[in-house]
Amino acid sequence: MNTTPQTVYIIYDGDCPFCSNCAKALRIKETIGSLKLINAREENIQSLLNGQQFDLNEGMLVIMEGKYYHGAQAAYILSLLSTRVGLFNKLNFLLFHKLFLARMLYPVFRGIRNVILKFKGISPIE
Repeated sequence: MNTTPQTVYIIYDGDCPFCSNCAKALRIKETIGSLKLINAREENIQSLLNGQQFDLNEGMLVIMEGKYYHGAQAAYILSLLSTRVGLFNKLNFLLFHKLFLARMLYPVFRGIRNVILKFKGISPIE
């Protein structure tokens, strides 16, 4: 897998129902290009990381134009790239369109994710 400028990659936790639903509901603007969703539990992502290390238990990862955005920064970038069509996309924009908001709110959502996974007995991503 090689990244290209017209493709936005989102690497997320496919075993987390919250993460999966969010990733699948997100719509980016057509002018940005295409969106490729990658379940970190099912696909080998090492070729996309170019030797860099990211803890996917601490947040999703967005790769765009050779740059890496992790956690709150990823949520912020996606809010700017997404359309405002549909309830989820509007809410995503409202919550994360300012970096300081993303930095405040993302840990809350990550905490919810952790509780859901623990409740379901799902182990962390390795």
